[in-house]
Amino acid sequence: MLCTAMLPALSRYLLGRMDASAKDFLIAKGSIVLLVAGCFGLFLAASAAGMIISLVLFTLGTGLP
Repeated sequence: MLCTAMLPALSRYLLGRMDASAKDFLIAKGSIVLLVAGCFGLFLAASAAGMIISLVLFTLGTGLP
């Protein structure tokens, strides 16, 4: 779902507002932040709910262009 719907929609939206290299850089920075937040959350997860939320963040961070 991330690679087939969310990233192309975000890319199309950002491309209308900035040039291609700035768009890719912004998506890459956002992906890295989500990936690190997901890893850190998995490390600190004390419950199943915390682990699920961290896995969602981690998955959203795997969309590096």
